[in-house]
Amino acid sequence: MKLPFLTLNAVLMFINAVPSMAQNLDLFDGSTSSNWSRETLLDLGSAEWSISGGKMNFFTGSSPTDDNQVLVKYQNPFSNSQDWSFQIGMNNSSGAQLQVFVSNSNYSDYFGVTLRSTLWGAEFPGHAYWGAGGITAAASQQGSIKVDYVSSTKTYSLSYFNGGIDPISNLYPWTELHSYSTSSQAGNVNLFVGIQTGVSSANGVAYVDNLVILPEPSALSLCAVGLGGLAMMRRRRS
Repeated sequence: MKLPFLTLNAVLMFINAVPSMAQNLDLFDGSTSSNWSRETLLDLGSAEWSISGGKMNFFTGSSPTDDNQVLVKYQNPFSNSQDWSFQIGMNNSSGAQLQVFVSNSNYSDYFGVTLRSTLWGAEFPGHAYWGAGGITAAASQQGSIKVDYVSSTKTYSLSYFNGGIDPISNLYPWTELHSYSTSSQAGNVNLFVGIQTGVSSANGVAYVDNLVILPEPSALSLCAVGLGGLAMMRRRRS
């Protein structure tokens, strides 16, 4: 039986459709609340969170007695035996630390960013953005970050963009802030977002929005190459 001819247009249409199928998007429109849960192990003070108004909001009590912190965990872990990437928008006009990071189960190995005031700060084991040798960059009230992981080298990289919080709809010109090679064995890591205020209440607005996750970008490239080769083979047979 002769196989149907696969036109170049059909190949391109399929390739263009693949990334959208592979992307995992969260617009925080209320329909994905079950994707997130509070991480009670690191609860401190009276900090709270909610998904409403098209974003994940963070707020704290008015009279904290000690640290005030809430962390929220994404329910689908990332496997560090494969490549992955995520991007998310962040807005912080409060005096608190708005945090996004990935971590293993006991928090001994982690990598991420804090947005506070006019500063991006990279955080990873042995380093804090406010300490000696802290890795920082100038930030605006809102921006987006991108974290990529390469399994072959066990390396995380963190990039940022100032002024826009919708990496789903925009191709931002990313600037790399830091990269970090982990010594941990391959396993799962979880994505966390949260707020930490220290011993003061947070005045202002802190939220995250527009999360996009790409589980296996390398696999998409292989798929595209394979389809292109298939189209050429069928053309030769016709």
